[in-house]
Amino acid sequence: LIPQVVDAISPVPVVAGGGIGDGRGLVAALALGAVGIWCGTVFLGTFEAIYEDYHKQKILESTEDDTMVSKVITGKQARYLKNRLIAAWDEAGLPTLPMPMQSIAIIPILDGAYEANMADIVPAPAGQIVGMIKELKPAKQVVEDMVEEANRVLEGLSKVKAKSRATKSSL
Repeated sequence: LIPQVVDAISPVPVVAGGGIGDGRGLVAALALGAVGIWCGTVFLGTFEAIYEDYHKQKILESTEDDTMVSKVITGKQARYLKNRLIAAWDEAGLPTLPMPMQSIAIIPILDGAYEANMADIVPAPAGQIVGMIKELKPAKQVVEDMVEEANRVLEGLSKVKAKSRATKSSL
């Protein structure tokens, strides 16, 4: 999708988002024509994230299979870590209200769950890259690690390109 958007709106710059959590994703987005990236989930595994400690722990324990898409919290589709509230709502086949009415309707349940520290009820937005997060880090380190990995990937690609040129010239 990124190349299509880049072509469709050029010369307007495109920032890629969704499923990017490391330097490989950064390089891929740039290679597809984006001028930058927008990351969300990768920063949930940082000390600075305004998540409850139980959510941060759940982030560290989760895999890409531990997320689900639901409208139950806002009325719009979003991806969350699986939890009892979302599962029960979706299994019951209850309709959701349009945004912002769904949020307004569910606030009393969420307020009670937060107050009671019910980690299995409180929603935790998270993308499928959650499985890449294995330790809590400072946000600065997440950025530095991503840039370092992107540089390694680019260096590796330039070596492959140079090797390919050498092979072609010897033919």
